[in-house]
Amino acid sequence: MSVPANALQAGLAYRQAVEDAGNAVDQMMVQYGWQMPGAGGQYSTTAAGDAFDPDKVLQFDDEGKAIMTQPTALGQYGTTGLFAQSTQETASEEAEARLGSRMSGITGGLARQRERLSETLGGQRMGALSSQLFGGIGQQYGTVRSAYGDLLSARVTDATVGGTAQSEDATLTDPNLVVPTPPVEPQVAPPPAAPSWQDPSQYKPKEFTKAAPRNNQLGKPGNPNQVSVKRGQGGVLWLWRPSQQGWFKKP
Repeated sequence: MSVPANALQAGLAYRQAVEDAGNAVDQMMVQYGWQMPGAGGQYSTTAAGDAFDPDKVLQFDDEGKAIMTQPTALGQYGTTGLFAQSTQETASEEAEARLGSRMSGITGGLARQRERLSETLGGQRMGALSSQLFGGIGQQYGTVRSAYGDLLSARVTDATVGGTAQSEDATLTDPNLVVPTPPVEPQVAPPPAAPSWQDPSQYKPKEFTKAAPRNNQLGKPGNPNQVSVKRGQGGVLWLWRPSQQGWFKKP
């Protein structure tokens, strides 16, 4: 009996999915410049990647339902990455708006509105970046969840295949297993043929051969109205039949 290997292969695929997702999360933290405090309190993208590592964030119950553990520490963007670039762009836009207002003679509320517009656009860009970062992390978690679901399905398949194989193997090799045999129909012998003397259909009355006595040597019996038997030449027996008034040779 071969050992089922579906769960083994699915387990390896699941671990690979966890490793790939962890590496992808680390790369995204560096790309976006998101930082979190590590054990020493220092903010870094490495600490952020560790905090969002699928092995730490994702756990599964017996039914394969994901139980997520959210990182408790707060994060921030640093001086590098997409968040920092967006902040720099927003600052540049605000500086340009202030410079443009002074050069054009715009002051007061109108100048402030131009600065707020730059801030609003910068906030929208930061929001979009945040959605991209944490949406991408969620996709990596989804890949891990899918791989774990495949692992559970493979375990069920192996359990079913293994149980069937054990049952077949026990049927072939277990000396203590009693294998029922199909019932054998008893063969009924035909009734013996009835003797001819008991079977009316087989009874045939004997026929006597009528022959005239040679030269009437037997003659008539003393009483022709009674049945008489006489022995003729060669020991042949003859029977006198009164109803036919003649001798009949007995076979």
